[in-house]
Order: sequence, then structure tokens, then C-alpha cells
Amino acid sequence: MVTRYIEPLMPACHDKREPGAALRAITGRVGSGSRGGAFALVVLLTACGGAARPGAGARAEAAPQNELSRYFPLTDNTVYTYQTRNEETGESGLLMLEISRPRTELAELRVAGRVRRLEIRGDAIRYANGGAVLARPIRKGSRWFGQDGPVEVTAVNVTAKVPAGRYIGCIETQESGGHPEAGRRTTTVYCPNVGIVKLAIEASSQGELVTEVAELMAFGPRVDLGLRPR
Repeated sequence: MVTRYIEPLMPACHDKREPGAALRAITGRVGSGSRGGAFALVVLLTACGGAARPGAGARAEAAPQNELSRYFPLTDNTVYTYQTRNEETGESGLLMLEISRPRTELAELRVAGRVRRLEIRGDAIRYANGGAVLARPIRKGSRWFGQDGPVEVTAVNVTAKVPAGRYIGCIETQESGGHPEAGRRTTTVYCPNVGIVKLAIEASSQGELVTEVAELMAFGPRVDLGLRPR
């Protein structure tokens, strides 16, 4: 089932209208499981991140907004909750992920004690181990190399409807990758001042096509309840 592959974290509620960050939180891979090599929708962090470290020192100040940060804000101390589902089985789950910005040029994506780092540059937002999440210029037909393969902006001025609400002026990208016999296509929708609101992964495994989807449910500042041990 979906929650076999996604950490089933149960988040606290956050104001879904609060401006905040987004991330390329999820990626897909073909792995063992039901349906003859089930398609796994997994958090990017768990794939190749290190252990999370407690934050220390002053946090980075917000950088001036450009077209990259407009669609992928990566705002410090923002928490995102996504609803996930398998289109074939109907099974669903939840994913919660937190953004931190130890430095202006660095973002950390954290889930379940794991962290993945992104480098914020003038021309692109890049994975620390190679490939770009988003790259300039952001217009239909723009292409770059991502983590798993080529990425293309396939649509602009997209309207997206997800559990968190209706968003306009969004862009859509598609990334192709994987092995020839078990390839995958990842479609991501980024919306202004929000970030990723929807991600769909289609994977072929042993002649079967499996699709898993993550949609934004809520996002906002991380809540500190101020509880202290006695």
C-alpha cells in the first residue's frame, strides 16, 4: 500500500493560505513489492540524505525574490502536508516535510530524521549531488538536466486544484528517467509563492503502468508549542 513507501507522519494543522515554501519533496522509484515490482512514491530525503542535525546559530535572511524563488520559495521553518494516493489501488497516505534555511544559499528539506540539501544559485536551484530542481529561464519549452534525467517546462499559466485550494499562474514540468525497462515520468506543478502543489509519478514495471500522486493539503510556519520538560 502507499504508506508502505511513504512515512505516514500525522501533522498538526497549518494555515493553508499562509505564504510559504515548497520543495521537490517526492520522487519515485521502482522497487519490490506488490503487483510485480510496485512503484514506490518516496520522500526525496529518504533516498539519499544524511541524518538531520539540530539547527544552530542565526538563520538566513530571506533572499530577494526572482522567478526561481517565486515558484519555489523554500521559506525557512515552513511545514508542508501532502495527501498521497495510488491511482490503481486507491490507497492513500500522508507526507509531512519541513524546510529550513541555515544559509541564504542553502536549503534543507527534512522528514523523519533525514535531511536533503539544495543549493540556491542565481541560475538554478540544484541538488547538492547534481542536477537541478528548477532552472532559468522559466518559460514553456525550457529544458535542463534534473536528478534522474531531462526536465522540460511543459505548460505555463496552469490552474491547479488541490485539497489546499485553487491556485493560478502555475507552471508544470516533466522529468523522464529510470532504466529503459522500468522508466518513469514525474510531472510537477509549481504555483507562485507556494511551491509544489502537485506531483504525479508514472512508472512502468514488468509491463504494468503504476501512477502515484501527491497533492498539497496544507502548509504554513512550523508550530512551536513551547512545551518544556519538567
